[in-house]
Amino acid sequence: PGRAARGGDGRHRPQRQRQVHAAPRAQPPLGARPRRRHPRRRRHLRHGRPRAPPQGRHALPAPRHVRRGSVGDNVRYGPQLRGKKLSEAEVKSLLSLSDLDPALSSRPASELSVGQAQRVALARTLANDPEVLLLDEPTSALDPISTQNIEEAIVRLKTARGLTTVIVSHSVKQIQRIADLVCLVVDGEVVEVLAPSALSEAKHPMARRFLELSS
Repeated sequence: PGRAARGGDGRHRPQRQRQVHAAPRAQPPLGARPRRRHPRRRRHLRHGRPRAPPQGRHALPAPRHVRRGSVGDNVRYGPQLRGKKLSEAEVKSLLSLSDLDPALSSRPASELSVGQAQRVALARTLANDPEVLLLDEPTSALDPISTQNIEEAIVRLKTARGLTTVIVSHSVKQIQRIADLVCLVVDGEVVEVLAPSALSEAKHPMARRFLELSS
């Protein structure tokens, strides 16, 4: 478990509960051009209170490591930096390994859902043929079926390629399914190292509390 804010700190309060009291707007001097407000800002401040942007496929931002261009462009990006060009077949193979339809190769990355963008990021990482794979919450925005597929892909990579994988996860069940060794981290420090089957034997108070609340 890393640092976590306590519940009730107000960060996730619905926007409709927040109020903005605007002071009366001063009028420009006679003959002066009125200052135009930014249209986007004006739209969100209409009726004197903040407004959430329209919900849709772009309501949540894609991970920052997914670049502009097509899905295929994203997968090819790393190898291109080293002067290597991936074939279309190689790109589609990496997409399939990451639980994505290979036909997405030509689709603009900006049209992906957050879950799809995470899987494109995984495919792009695998394209670099890493010796160690670092994954930070790789299934946090995925549905249960996609989560299972990603976990199976991680296990396949470990078995077929002997790829060492370091995963940051707050899901105890996920850790028990796919990890060989678990490092319990509190405030940025590793406090215990255990086998997944021995998590119940954790001794650090914060680690024990996290595991109890997660069970």
